[in-house]
Amino acid sequence: MYLQTVQRFSNSPSKIIISIDLATTRCCLATGQRLLVEDHSHPPAGVKLYTPWTDSYEAGSKWPITAILYNSEGLPKTGNKLEMAFKSTSASRRFDMNKHFRQWKLLFHDDQNDAAIREIQDDLSWKLDLLGKTRLGLLQDWVKLIYEDIFIVQNDGRYSLKESIGCFDKKDVEIVVTVPPGRSVLAHDQVHEAFIQEPIGKGQVFLVSEPEAMFRSWIQGGADPQDFKKVGGRYMVVDGGGGTCCIVRFRLERLEPSLGFEQEYESESFVCGAESISNLVEEKIGAKIARDVPNRVWVLDQFRRQFDDFFKRRFGEDDEQTYNFEVSNLVCELSRQEIAECFDTCIVKLFKAMDRHLKRGLPVHFLVLGGGLFASPYVRNAVDKHFNTFKICQLSKERPILRSKAVTTFVEVTDSIRRSPIFEDLYIKKDKFLGEQWCFAAQWLAKQIKHANDIYEVASEASFKDARKRFFNLREEDLTFSETMLTFNHIPPVNQELLFQLKDGTWVTVDGNPSNSEKLIWNPENIGINLNTLEISCDRSKNKPFRVLRYAIQMQMREVGTKYWVKTWSWTKPAKTKGRVQQILRFEADERQALFTPQEISRNLAASYDLGPGMRKEV
Repeated sequence: MYLQTVQRFSNSPSKIIISIDLATTRCCLATGQRLLVEDHSHPPAGVKLYTPWTDSYEAGSKWPITAILYNSEGLPKTGNKLEMAFKSTSASRRFDMNKHFRQWKLLFHDDQNDAAIREIQDDLSWKLDLLGKTRLGLLQDWVKLIYEDIFIVQNDGRYSLKESIGCFDKKDVEIVVTVPPGRSVLAHDQVHEAFIQEPIGKGQVFLVSEPEAMFRSWIQGGADPQDFKKVGGRYMVVDGGGGTCCIVRFRLERLEPSLGFEQEYESESFVCGAESISNLVEEKIGAKIARDVPNRVWVLDQFRRQFDDFFKRRFGEDDEQTYNFEVSNLVCELSRQEIAECFDTCIVKLFKAMDRHLKRGLPVHFLVLGGGLFASPYVRNAVDKHFNTFKICQLSKERPILRSKAVTTFVEVTDSIRRSPIFEDLYIKKDKFLGEQWCFAAQWLAKQIKHANDIYEVASEASFKDARKRFFNLREEDLTFSETMLTFNHIPPVNQELLFQLKDGTWVTVDGNPSNSEKLIWNPENIGINLNTLEISCDRSKNKPFRVLRYAIQMQMREVGTKYWVKTWSWTKPAKTKGRVQQILRFEADERQALFTPQEISRNLAASYDLGPGMRKEV
C-alpha cells in the first residue's frame, strides 16, 4: 500500500467548514478544514472531518433534538439541554406546551395538498402567532443558539471552535446546510438568510441537497468498490429522515480519473419520516385518553417520548404483543397490531413513491437507503421483502462488530518494564550511540468499537508535543518509511494502552497473534512535505545536524475497510493560527472521490447556491 502524491499545503490559514444537517427530529454538526495548497492552479485539498459536534453536554447525544421550547421570558432552548429537561417529569410538567415547537422544519415544506402536513403546519403557525414570531424568526433563534454554542470569541476579536479548531478569523469559515429538494425558492432563501448572522456573513453560507450529500457520504466512506464497476450503473438514493423522505436517481457516467455521476430526474421530497410514525402513535394514544385529563398535551407528549425511546427502534425484531405506557398514574396500552398500522401507513406511502421513481427510464441497479426511517427493523424487513430484486445498500443498518486495531512502535525500557516477569523474553533494541534500550510494542488505536456505522476515527497521537518522530540526515536520498498496522480478534482492557511482542513473535496479554497485518509505506517528499521547513536538531554524540519529522497515524474504521492518513505538524507557527498547522495527508489506495457534473439538484433548487460541482451558491 503506497501513498498517493498530493499537493504541498501553504502556510495560509485554511478554510474551516461547519456542516449542519438540520433534520426535522435531530441535527448533526461536523467540523473540518479545507487545507490550502501553494499551487493555486489545483483545487483545494478535500475537507478532512473532525469529530462530530456534541455541544456542551458530554453525556448528550451526538444528534441533539431540533425541537425548540421558549420559556416565560421568551428565551429559547434546544438540543440536549432541552431533551434532558423533558426527562425530568417534575420540571417538564410546568412547561408551557403552547411554546413547544416539534417538527418546526415542516413550516418550510410545501403542504402538497396533504391534510396531515397542513394540520401540523396550522398548529405550528398558531403557536407562532401566540409568540408574535414568524417561521424565519424561529429558525433564526435556533441558529443563534447553535452559533453561541460552537463559536468562542477570543480577546483579539477572532474565534475558535469549542474543543476543536484554534484561533481563526470569522471570514475563514464556511457554513454548509443540508436541505430537502422540493421546497419553493422562497423557503430556501429564508433558510439561507437565517444562517447569515454574527459571526457569519453573506457569501459564507451554502445549501446542499440532502440526498446528494448522503450519496456522496456513501461513495466516499461506506460503499463497496464492487458497486462501481460499470459505466451506466443506476443508483436510486432514498434519504428517509425524521420528517421528510427524499428520492433522487443518479447514473454513473465515468470511472476515471474519478467517479462521475449525473442526476437523471427531478428529485422529490415528501413528508413520510420516522416522526410520521410517532404522530400516528400519538393519535392512537390520544383516542384512549380522556379529554378532561389535566395537562393533557404534556401527558401525550410524555407517552410519545416513551414510544420513541423504548419501542420504535426495536419494533419488528421483538415479539411483544402489547406495549404499555405510563405517566403520572395514567396507563395506556397499544397492541402490536395498532402500532404495526402506524408503521404500515408510512410504508405504503413510501413504497408508492419509490415504485413511481423506479418505473422512470431504464432499470435501477442499486437502492441506496439511509436516514432514521431505515434504522427501523420493521421498515427494513418490509423493504427487503418488497424490493428483493435489487441490491440494497443500507447506511442505517447496524453492521458487524469491528475488530481491534493497533500500530507498532518502539517504547523505551523503563524500570517497571525491567522488573516485569516478561522482560527477559521481550524483543529489545539498543541505541548504539546513547545506550538506551527500546522494546517492540503495539499501541492500541481502536478497542473493538460496537458498530461500523459509528464511523470511528482516531489518531495515534493528538499533538505536536506527543507526535511520533522520524530522524533523517540532510543528505539522505531514500526517505521511505513504513508503519505496521495489526488487527486482533480481541477486546483489550480499558486501562491497557500497549501490548508487547516477545522474541518468539507472540504478543503478551493477547490471546493469539494478529489476524491481519498491513504495512503502510510512505515517503514525506512524495506526499508534499517541504523538508526544508522541518525542525533541525543535532546528534548528541557526533554533532551532526538532522531533520525531525513529527507525525501521527490517523485511521477511520468502517465495515468495508479501514482508511489511513499521515498527519504531520509544521515546525513554525503561521500567522493567524494559535498553534502549529496540521497537514493531513491521506494514503488509502481505495480512496474514491465522486464528482457530479454541473446540473440542477432539482427544479426548486435551481436558484440555490454552489458548493463545488453540482451545487449552487449565492452570487
